[in-house]
Parts: sequence; structure tokens; C-alpha cells
Amino acid sequence: MASWYRRFIPGFATTAAPLTRLMKKTETWLWSEEQAAAFEALKQHLASAPTLACPDFALPFTLQTDASNVGLGAVLTQVIDGEERVIAYASRALTAAEKKYTVTELECLAVIWSINKFWCYLEGYSFTVITDHSSLRWLHNLRNPTGRLARWALGLLEYNFEIIHRKGALHHVPDALSRAPDGESLDTETIAGLQSEDVPSELMDASPAAKPGRDRWYWKKFRNVQRAPDLFPDWKIVKELLYMHRPSDFVTLEMEDRDGWKLVLPQHQRAQAIAQCHESPQAGHLGVDKTYRRLYTSYYWPNMFRDVVAFVRHSDTCQRCKVEQAPPRGLMGRRIIQGPWDTIAADIVGPITRSKAGFSFILVVQDLFTRWVEVIPLRRATEKTIRESLEKVIISRWGTPRVFFSDNGTEFVNREIKSLMTSLGTKHETTPPYHPQANPVERVNRVLKTMLRAFIESDHRTWDEHLHDFQFAFNTAYHESLQATPAFANFGREPLPAISLKRELEGELEIVPGNVQEWVERMKPLETLRKTLVHAITESSNKQAHQYNLRCRNVEFQEGDLVMRRSHPLSSAAKQFSAALVPPFGGPFIIDKKLSKVRYSVVDFNGKAYGEVAIQDLKPYVRIIDNVLESVSGP
Repeated sequence: MASWYRRFIPGFATTAAPLTRLMKKTETWLWSEEQAAAFEALKQHLASAPTLACPDFALPFTLQTDASNVGLGAVLTQVIDGEERVIAYASRALTAAEKKYTVTELECLAVIWSINKFWCYLEGYSFTVITDHSSLRWLHNLRNPTGRLARWALGLLEYNFEIIHRKGALHHVPDALSRAPDGESLDTETIAGLQSEDVPSELMDASPAAKPGRDRWYWKKFRNVQRAPDLFPDWKIVKELLYMHRPSDFVTLEMEDRDGWKLVLPQHQRAQAIAQCHESPQAGHLGVDKTYRRLYTSYYWPNMFRDVVAFVRHSDTCQRCKVEQAPPRGLMGRRIIQGPWDTIAADIVGPITRSKAGFSFILVVQDLFTRWVEVIPLRRATEKTIRESLEKVIISRWGTPRVFFSDNGTEFVNREIKSLMTSLGTKHETTPPYHPQANPVERVNRVLKTMLRAFIESDHRTWDEHLHDFQFAFNTAYHESLQATPAFANFGREPLPAISLKRELEGELEIVPGNVQEWVERMKPLETLRKTLVHAITESSNKQAHQYNLRCRNVEFQEGDLVMRRSHPLSSAAKQFSAALVPPFGGPFIIDKKLSKVRYSVVDFNGKAYGEVAIQDLKPYVRIIDNVLESVSGP
């Protein structure tokens, strides 16, 4: 290592002669005061100018790293005036756990550790990492990383650097640092000739190289105020604490301002101050503005508001407990329907009070093209009774649909229905859990319940007596989107009601024998009507989507994104559990598949699937990172 920098050491050969003699085979090994003096002299040369130079932030940095079976070594350099100059050395011993790492993991550890060691020089700048381990060149391009390599790769995302391989025979300096003898102190760092243990501890807390508080801005300001206080009338130092005079412009009677003097905090103390003003019970996890105003009355540092935003945004508790005030995510799409009974939707109403006929449920099925509704009473809402109703009432009467739409209830998601759909070649689509409004039949259900309430009197067991009449009412009612009734869209005629004042007043009309051929001719315009229905339904769908999308955000997630999922807890008096006190969101989860623009499947970090989720029940998760303020703080 000393020989590598011999061009900066005057009289290197003479100084190192006592040591080089010991390398001869004919020389007897004897370590005397002469050798010890030579060794210390070389160390002093390596740790002082001109070998060491002050950093020039206008020039790129190069970080050379290496790992051995005993330690890690690194040297930070710059090319100044055409020569490679050392800015800092660093080395440390391996822990017992690290000694079990593979060679690749050790070399990667050396990169991670050295970048963190020289953070104050490298963050925000492009730099080069030189290693003698060629495999590390793929560190930026890991696919599906796991374990510690995954964590390390994520930790390096905030830095902009290139990894270059150098042969081990040319990698002298970091190699020597990584192989320092066990008796040496390996926890020190030499920067511009000053070792860290030589710096007073009270200054290390604010120096750029300090482990928790590497804040160049704070230490520079502290030193300037200390040396020339008259030049900084708005700054003062009291009991080794730095203050800045900055009267608050929004102080209230309840808020203490202390005559405008704010305690200036170094970087490593800022997160603690924000936490006290945000996370404590007396702060209440309130939002960014309230947290900032609480903080502003006592403290100051550059970009304090930006740090508060970052801290609150990364708060895991806030992400779980707070409901967004922004418009809901996800735009309404348009379902393509090809013709009558091409796509049908179904839902269950009930359980209802058991009727005199023994019915407790209603199966509601609607054709999404003609809007025709079938209302089928059921004694039990089981997979077999629903399959039987679909086969005997829907399929035998209207034919096989191309798409069958339902919710995720066990009445529809089961082996019987799956077997039926498979045998028919029908595609079964379901709504996302907890979003029944995505099922078009939900609106029919609401109207049907209103009808039931309107015609049921004191005996609730008679609710099924008028179901056939309600079905007639649905199918003969004019639809704005169709510009016709469902009955006319299906049959080309309007059914006569059972009770009609017109018929009573007109009496019996003259019966004219029917002409089949004439009726066939009258039915031909029905095909033309159905073609216009396609356009009318499309226009209506676009209009509804436009109105809905005015109050929504066009947001989509991609596979691999981290999200929080709405939990939908249920209260239980027996368990003394209140859903109102449970965080509305759980997670984080990973987007496993993008089923559509508004439907996703998610898994947890162990790969456990949690099924389909609507985009309205998802929100982005901001990853919790260590020392979040270190990545944003600074003047």
C-alpha cells in the first residue's frame, strides 16, 4: 500500500529500507525499533499531505473497495491535476456473522459499507465504484433479488454510480486495508490527515463524518457563529446549542414562541423532533401543515417543511389509519355487449321473512342489452337451486349467454356454477369483493325492494305474491338508454297489462283473424331497432362513465407495486371489538396481477394470495426506510 503512493512520499526508498530488508530471503527476521520507526513514518506519510488531499466537489469521486476473510477496506480518491489523490481511507473488521458470508456477499458488503461510510461525499453526485470482484457488476440489474442482496440492492437505489472491475493484482490499497492485522483499530477513518478518534466527541456529533449526525451545513454554521458572532446577529450559541432568531408569523395565544429564537437542530436530531410533534399522543398524528406549525414554534433547520412532508408521508401509522380525502381512484370503463342475452348479470336478494309459500330469497337476473329482468323466488339460495333456476328459467327460455356476471358470493362462486359455465362455454365474471355496486343488478334490487315495501302490508309473509307483477313492471317500463321498453326490445311489441282503463272504456274490440306473414313483416324493423340499440346503449354507457369519471382519478397500479388494502372489519359486541377503532387499511401488499384497470390481485410478502381487490380499496404504500430525513435534508 505504501509503495503504491510512493510518488507522494519524499525519500520513500530510504524511509522504507529497514522494512524492505526484512523481505529478503537471506535476511533474518528481526523487528526492532528501526523497523517500528520506519513503519510509523510511512503511516504518517500516508495519512497526511501530499498523499491526502482535500475533496473537490467539482470533480468526480472514485471509491475503491475490497473484502478479505478478516475485514473490509475502502479508499476514496479523486483525480486532481492528472494524479490520483486520496481523500479518505476506511477499514473495519468483520463480525462473526459476516465471516459466514460468501465471497460475493462480502464484496457486496464492502461496497454497501463504504458508500454509507462516505455518504457525505457521494450523495447527490455521480461516482465510480472499483472492485476486484467481477460479479458485482450485476448489482444494479438484480432480477427477483432475495435476502440480504435484495435489501442491499434497494439501499443503493438512491445513489448514482457505476461499478468497474479491476484485476486483483492492481487493487493494492483497498486490499491492504481489508487485511489489517487484528491488533489494529479497524473502526477509525482518516480524512485529509485527521483520524476520527483525534476529533473531540462534541464536534464529531456535528461533523460530516459523524455516524448519526454527519451535517456539514450545521457544523459550518456553528463554527462561523462561534468565531465571529458579530457577523451573525440573528444567530447565537447558548450552552453549546445553536439558535436562530426567526419570529413565527402564525403564533397563536396557545403557542409559545420564546421571542422568536428557534433551536437549530443538526441532521441526526431532526427526525426525533418531528416524531415528537407528529407521533406523540399530544400531537395526534395530524397532517403535514399542523405538524409543521407545531414544529416551527421551537425549531429551525433548512428545508424543514420538506422534511415534515417526507416524514409524514413515510409514516406507517398514518398510511394504515388515515383515509384519503382525494377523489376515488379508477375510471369507469365500458362493457362490450353484442346483442340480446349476450351478457347477463345475477344477484340474490335475501334472506327475507319466509313467505307462506316457503320462499326466503329472490334470484334476480337481467339481460344487460335489452334490460329484461327475471325475478325468481327461491326457498334456499344454494349452488344447486341457483343452477337449476338458471337452466330451467334463463337458458331454456333465452338461450346460452356469452358472459355471466355476478358477485363473489358463495352462491355464485362454487363448483356447480363453474361446471355449468364450463359446459355452456360461458365466461363467468365477478365483481371485486366489497364492491357490489359494480354489479348492474344492484340497481334493480334497490327498485325491487322499494316495490316490496310499497305493496306489503302488515303480513310480511305475503311478499312473494306480487313478484310476477313486479317483473312485468320492470319489463314494460321505458328505459332512457334503450329509447324503448325491455319488452319491445325483446319482442317488438308492448304486452297488454292485466288491468287497463283504456280496455274498460273501449270495450271488446272486433277480433280480426291473425296473419302470420303480416306479423313476420312487422317484426323485421325489430332487427333495425336492435342495431340502433347498440348505438343507444353505447352512448348511454359513455355518458354514465363521463359523469362518474368527473369525480374520480385516473390512477393505475402496475405489477410489483406496493399498496395498502382496505380491511373492511366487522364490529362484534361479544368480542368487545369495534370496527370504528381499527385502522381501515392493512398491508403492505404487492400487486401480483393487473386483472383490469380497476381490478387487481394482491399477495403479501410471503406470497400468500389475498384475491381480487378493487382499485377503490387500494392506495399506494410509501416504503418505510431508515433515516428518511437523511435523503432529503440539507440546505
